[in-house]
Amino acid sequence: MKRSASSIGDRTYEEDGFVNCYVQSHYQDSIRSYLRKNPRAKKNDSTRFFQISLKNYYEEIIRFFFDGEVRPELALDLGCSVGRSTMTIAKYAKKVYGVDPSFAQIRVARRIAEQKKIAVTIGQSRFPYPKKGVLLEIPVEGKSENVEFVVGDDTTLSLIPFMFDAVCSLAVIDRVRDLRPFLRNVQKCMHPGSLLLLSTPFDWDRAYTPPKNWLGTGAYGLKKGKPEDALKELLYGFGFTFVREKNFLWPTLIDSRSHVIWSVYAGVFRLQ
Repeated sequence: MKRSASSIGDRTYEEDGFVNCYVQSHYQDSIRSYLRKNPRAKKNDSTRFFQISLKNYYEEIIRFFFDGEVRPELALDLGCSVGRSTMTIAKYAKKVYGVDPSFAQIRVARRIAEQKKIAVTIGQSRFPYPKKGVLLEIPVEGKSENVEFVVGDDTTLSLIPFMFDAVCSLAVIDRVRDLRPFLRNVQKCMHPGSLLLLSTPFDWDRAYTPPKNWLGTGAYGLKKGKPEDALKELLYGFGFTFVREKNFLWPTLIDSRSHVIWSVYAGVFRLQ
């Protein structure tokens, strides 16, 4: 899960409450399994978020990314948040870098990778009033010996002196102020034949992206219409070709009182 990107200086993503919700969203399946075995803790699942029986979004979308493809030597997870997608990519790539601008989320990602467990507070509320919830420590699976987490964004990718065979950026592009420099920076760290996976619910917000840059509205001089088509057209201009696409359901925890299930577009593209 990632609702942040390079052009954002939003301190919200550093808050403990936000990070706690991110961990619960990334590891919803692991927590669901734990609560089934520990019903006393289940009472803190007030919105029944952990009763949603969907296949894990991160596992499914990364499997879709690499379906039928040659396993990459070096991969990048740009906007990795707390690292579930990064450690999933690590099952397919020999080496993967998880990059995120949030110090707090990278710190948690490193801890999960090292300890192979998550520490989450189920039922914790951020607003309209604080609620403590119950702290749980839950073992999780994930490959981490070939993973490295780095604080950064698309503007700092040049500090990693490699060209990536595969780049993944999940739910980031609708939190970028201007997609053109973002895609230009991503393109620079790839070589011909590299794969790119972009996913997004197209959840535009003027706090992050000015309306003139919302895909599907005529942004960047593209035709008005489906944002998926606008994204493809924009990527063609950066030398990418379309490979495949699919929509995924993505459950995310907002607070102890609310959660959302997004319909997320995922597109795979290849740099020519």
